[in-house]
Amino acid sequence: MKHEYEKLGETIPELMNHVVDLHGDKDALLIKPTIRYWRWSYQQLWDDASKASTYIKSKGLVKGDRVIIWGPNSPYWVITLLACLRMGIIVVPLDLRSPLDYVSKVILQTQPKIAFISRFTPDYEWQKDVSLVNLETYENQYISLNPTPTANVSPDDIAEIMFTSGTTGEPKGVILTHLNLVSNLIGTIERIKPNSNSRLMSVLPLSHMFEQMGGLFVALYYGSSITYATSRQPAALTKLLKERKITTLLIVPQGLELLMNSIFREAERKGKLKLLHLLFALSKPFPIFMRRMIFKSSVLAGLGGSLDLIISGGAALPRTLAEKWESIGIKIVQGYGATEASPSISTNSIKNRNLDSVGQPLFNIDVKLDESDEILVRGPSITPGYWNNPDVTKDSFQGEWYKTGDLGNIDANGDLYIKGRKKDMIVLSNGQNVYPEDIENVLNAQPEVESSVILGLTRNDSIVVHAVIITSNPSNASNVIEFANHNLAEHQKIRSFTIWEDEDFPRTHTLKIKKNIVAEQIENKNKENKPKSNPKSSPKGTKTIETLISEICEKDLSEINHDSTLGEDLGIDSLGRVEILSAIETDFGIYIDENEVKSTTTVEELNLMVKSGSTSPAQTNFSKWSRKTWAKFVRSAVQKLILIPFIKYCYKLTVIDSEKLKTINGPVIFTCNHALSMDNWLIIKAFPNKWRRTLAVAAADHLWKRPLFGIYGPLLGNGFPIAKSGPVRPSLENLSNILDEGWSILIYPEGELTVGGPMKPFLNGIGLLAKETRVPIIPMKLSINDFGNPTRIPVKSRGDVEIRFGDQLDLNPEASIEETTEAIQKAVETL
Repeated sequence: MKHEYEKLGETIPELMNHVVDLHGDKDALLIKPTIRYWRWSYQQLWDDASKASTYIKSKGLVKGDRVIIWGPNSPYWVITLLACLRMGIIVVPLDLRSPLDYVSKVILQTQPKIAFISRFTPDYEWQKDVSLVNLETYENQYISLNPTPTANVSPDDIAEIMFTSGTTGEPKGVILTHLNLVSNLIGTIERIKPNSNSRLMSVLPLSHMFEQMGGLFVALYYGSSITYATSRQPAALTKLLKERKITTLLIVPQGLELLMNSIFREAERKGKLKLLHLLFALSKPFPIFMRRMIFKSSVLAGLGGSLDLIISGGAALPRTLAEKWESIGIKIVQGYGATEASPSISTNSIKNRNLDSVGQPLFNIDVKLDESDEILVRGPSITPGYWNNPDVTKDSFQGEWYKTGDLGNIDANGDLYIKGRKKDMIVLSNGQNVYPEDIENVLNAQPEVESSVILGLTRNDSIVVHAVIITSNPSNASNVIEFANHNLAEHQKIRSFTIWEDEDFPRTHTLKIKKNIVAEQIENKNKENKPKSNPKSSPKGTKTIETLISEICEKDLSEINHDSTLGEDLGIDSLGRVEILSAIETDFGIYIDENEVKSTTTVEELNLMVKSGSTSPAQTNFSKWSRKTWAKFVRSAVQKLILIPFIKYCYKLTVIDSEKLKTINGPVIFTCNHALSMDNWLIIKAFPNKWRRTLAVAAADHLWKRPLFGIYGPLLGNGFPIAKSGPVRPSLENLSNILDEGWSILIYPEGELTVGGPMKPFLNGIGLLAKETRVPIIPMKLSINDFGNPTRIPVKSRGDVEIRFGDQLDLNPEASIEETTEAIQKAVETL
């Protein structure tokens, strides 16, 4: 270990202690479940993990026990991971897409005590001795607990067991120790050095080591903020890129292609496709900073304007795709790794990017080629072996060298190039591994199939599973494939097939099929039979779902029927379905949640979803000028010189318990009854000057229809509109953005003015805000002793009003929105 990295320690708890000391109060993790980003600082992340450790310990777990985490990426996923690692508990992460029989085999091998699941976790019949804990809600159980001291964790203790599919269909559990993880982190940060203020968007599963190492541990080391995407649809991702001004993205090649396709589709929709192609051609000779200038408004603005680094891994990255991203001024860094290496083996640096190579080996990883050019690796980040599987462990090592199964070569500069797989494993463009033997066994079990070969063929820069079969009944081949797909996991499904016309496949002298010759003949045949017409072309007229699928998936329209399923019949994987939904939103203006569309969804069902779907709401632009420095100066002057003296003239105002605000840090939401025409100005006067300067007032959106209100409302009271009906989400998100800027909010939960009372029932929107914004709620009450004369503006005789501040509410986090609303109303009523 290099001397400068010794301070990081050799275990994850030691690493996290160092990271928290460095970055303490900086934002570490963010997620936007509904209307506002929830944030965890580095200190809060580690504190919450310490409290979660106490909860897990209360369940009877001890060092060496196993737990499963089976849910989508979220801060709670990370908190649970860290909570277990600091106790020496072994984590077994599962991909949400894992088939249920695969999950059963993993559970049988690991015997977990707890399974942390989510509302998105597939239904599964759990054994009685496995406790189930909901990732999204168990915060309510651990948040009030005292931290548990870190256990005595040693470098060689197992941190995680990462399962991968085996060649026999049996999952293999890759053992990764604390030292494995920390060593790989050290090797990676020596090569990849992003800006300490980088903002990363996490879209790949944390159950895969590429995302967990690069998108979590490396990012945390550098003090980056990590935002977890709650949807993979391009429209949602581009919105997140803009809101968070994302600078860095880890992604597999298929995801890169999906995003690039959405850029071209948007240009086509705007009639600027020719211009986009021209800009791509013109940008190539220029350095990368000038390319960013060329594409600043046309493309980069749509990606948030700040994205400048993409790290690609998990599968081979086509050079043409990498060049497209580099052409628009975004740096592409490609690396190479394996789960068994924790995972990084080699990577390019940000400064020196070779688009044909996977870079040079990390400084603490030794790489060599054997006589067959197989890549062998050794080092402190290499797994000690497979969980309870000594035979596979023995077969996977040559002495102390791990056999990757990949073929490569190393040039004079030390750059590593991947030539293919020594074995036949197929790596799909989304990073998932497919073992041909598993699929061939399913095919060969059918009586009509005499022999079969599974290949990974390149189609439009993507790898697809292709079957070559010898069958006694060629006319029934489609049914054979359909039956096989019915018994395969989604990533294993056969997307295309060929009938082999000879009596047998070419074989070696040991009767092994020469798959390279089979693949070569299939590719040559495809070239000969390639249609002259473009299968992407659509008939003239209105675009339909069928033509849209034809364009995206490059299928002939004749192949797409109403009863065709997206998965088995059309060969569209999960990311392909996301791309279709993105195109539907772009071309039809209809939003469909990706969770509603499965591999078994038919074209007809998708058409019905479009017909009954909700229109994508138009982007609402809210003004920000009232929160600018000049507006704050004008507002403060007008309030002090005119409004507050006028309020003093009209009312005798008694303020009670305002000193309670001294112990509270903003931003907060103040809730008050709405009982006087001038209560806004009375309440503003009641606030201490510190709070008055940072206060924004929510007002019904219909007021902005009044002449000049859109000027004097924001200028004098820092007012902003909030909708009571119709599309309310945009205004709630705007309110959340105002909170994020550090402003506290004054809101009247009754939703309308009732002069003199009685107080009307609070609208449930305040309960939603309390639960989703996660800011303190401070109740206030305005009591009228004398209206004065006239009632609206008492200039003839002074009114007499009392304003009382309440304590910060301790709301039940498990209460419903309705119950939370009732609790807030009761707090105001009882003041």
